[in-house]
Amino acid sequence: MGGNVADYSVVRDSNFTIDVSGPDEVTFNVSFPGALLSEQASILGFAIRNANGMRLRINVNNRTVHEENITNGTEERTLQEVLPSDIWRRGERNTIEFTALQGRGEFSDVVVWFQRST
Repeated sequence: MGGNVADYSVVRDSNFTIDVSGPDEVTFNVSFPGALLSEQASILGFAIRNANGMRLRINVNNRTVHEENITNGTEERTLQEVLPSDIWRRGERNTIEFTALQGRGEFSDVVVWFQRST
């Protein structure tokens, strides 16, 4: 008899920078196993630093899931955003898009936690 487990996908482990003066956007493609429990929420996590004065938007599959004006962003911090259960498409390509609407920021360690059946 199968059960459910928590799993994760490392989307990007290395550093990347987005800057309103270019490049202002970075898009990642991610896919999940067919056993993804699409009725369960998932979590998007990432590290951010050197983003003082930045306005950031994150879209998943063309839906805005996080938008923030960062006023004290010189220190490294980790953000986690709970994503709605219907955001991912099982067995298809999914996109995560980081966009600088103002300023610049450095990012790394983009990870998605999700639930799947065994």
